[in-house]
Parts: sequence; structure tokens; C-alpha cells
Amino acid sequence: MPAAGRRRTAGGLTAQRAHETNDLPRLPSFADNVRRVLRFDGVVTSCDHYLGTAARFAAHLGLPGAAPEAVDCAYRKGLARAAMHRAGVPSRRSR
Repeated sequence: MPAAGRRRTAGGLTAQRAHETNDLPRLPSFADNVRRVLRFDGVVTSCDHYLGTAARFAAHLGLPGAAPEAVDCAYRKGLARAAMHRAGVPSRRSR
């Protein structure tokens, strides 16, 4: 892998290795650029930590997938409890 910040060109695409994978504010422009070049039809991850990021990436590009808010609720208990409370679904109190 090239050193951080070093650019490389492949197939006419000049890319710079990301310094921070959790940089959500930069995700939309990155997604647009990558899709323009690679023309992919889906976004997947094999890491639980990035489920929300993958969902946001797909939603921004109009690709099928779970809603980012639903993914957040699926693995964050506090958000899940709040969503169930708003929907009128009883849930167990946390200790």
C-alpha cells in the first residue's frame, strides 16, 4: 500500500488513500467520485462497525439497502429503545 497521502493512478483514476475511514462529512463526495468511475450497484461490509457507514453510502447513492437510521437502531440499544418508545412498543427498562 502506498504511504498515507501518496497518489496513484489506475485506469485513469487518480486516488488518494483515505486517512480516516470514519470521516462521514466527506463520504458523499467520495461516494459520488468512486461510483462515477467504478459504476457499482451495491454497497456491502463485513464489519459490524461499518454497517451504518455502508448504509449511508448506499442511501446517498440511491442504492437499495437498509435505512441508515434503522441500521443505527439495530446495534445501538439506546436508539432502539427510543424508537420503540416513539412507536408505542413496550420495552424493558435498562438497569
